Amino acid sequence: MSSLPLSDIVDVVVNLNARLQLRSRFDMGLIIGDSNVIHPNQRVKVYNSLDSMLEDGFTTKDKEFKAAQKYFSPKRKPARVAIGRWISSDIELEDKDFTIENELKSKTNAKTKSMKLYKAESVKEAVKNCRDKNTDWYIVSVCSIDDKQIEDVANYIENSTPYSLFFYTTSKENNTTSDRNSIMSKLSNKKLRRTLGMFSKTENAVISVMGFAMGANTGLNKRAFTLMHKELIGIKPDSLNALQVEYLKAKNGNYYVSRGSDDEYSMFEVGTMSDGTYFDEMLYLDILVNDMQTSIVQALRKSEKITQTESGMNELKLVIKPALEKMVDIGFIEPGIWTGETILDLEKGDMMPEGYRIMSEPIKSQSQIDREYRKAPPIYTPIKLAGAIHTVAVEIDVNR
Repeated sequence: MSSLPLSDIVDVVVNLNARLQLRSRFDMGLIIGDSNVIHPNQRVKVYNSLDSMLEDGFTTKDKEFKAAQKYFSPKRKPARVAIGRWISSDIELEDKDFTIENELKSKTNAKTKSMKLYKAESVKEAVKNCRDKNTDWYIVSVCSIDDKQIEDVANYIENSTPYSLFFYTTSKENNTTSDRNSIMSKLSNKKLRRTLGMFSKTENAVISVMGFAMGANTGLNKRAFTLMHKELIGIKPDSLNALQVEYLKAKNGNYYVSRGSDDEYSMFEVGTMSDGTYFDEMLYLDILVNDMQTSIVQALRKSEKITQTESGMNELKLVIKPALEKMVDIGFIEPGIWTGETILDLEKGDMMPEGYRIMSEPIKSQSQIDREYRKAPPIYTPIKLAGAIHTVAVEIDVNR
């Protein structure tokens, strides 16, 4: 029998790229509570319905379940929710390692069980530990926490990776006054861009907003959305006067009220983060950044070599074009006139027919040290946002 291989004649190579550990979806929120259903070692579990939570041991009285009811209440429901465990006090539990090997051992030898003391942790530590266990969630909200805990979580989320957002509810009346010590004032003064606060007398009301956002983020054609004017199912509007609303707006706070002579329109307002940035801008820019990073990393891994030339730069610029086109497709980026500062050859007043440009500094102007470190020249992607209409002025001219 011949021992000569066929590969000498026909060499077949199978390339199976390793999966990148990057976020691919922005459609899941995390609700954190201190109920004892989820084991501390597991920390985070993902559910696709309220029924699946009940089947796993949650009851209708648990804070996490009540919060999840709000999360799944929007008409366009999110597909899934993550529930996280906060160890709010010292507890002693069976020490579990959630691996297949350990599960097999525990089934075959009950004597292997041991007890472990789990120390109480701060809310900030709970959020961090949930992040370490699961990186798929985009927005986090913690059930029933005080102002100090809100501030701690907000500070953590501002610089956490991958990029995330924090939604909180406060019922303290000082947020509807000129009080500069209110939590909304503090976070606004810090200009925190990744925290959204809502004033409401309904406990954890903002989780309904989180559920709407995660359900509405479909990525489909012309489906870009804002939070302004949205109805929150199961949330009672608050009775706020015009002055209280103005104080909330001044602090970049959000609220849920009824408008009209018979209160026929209940709507969420305004949809801003603590620094005044609109939520939808944060969401879509985070998606754009993520998609660009993923595209470039995939290109670098797939290619044998991307040359440090104009041809190589064009190759990199080409791979991020689909991420920008995706934002055009959903309605976040639109053609328009550039009104910002000059960027390379893009000047104020120039028309952007695609709604974006992809530019880079010339290779020939690159410093020698950057060439030696094999750095690419900076790539600039100015974009023109489609914006959104929140208020309308109409003039009626009458002539008899």
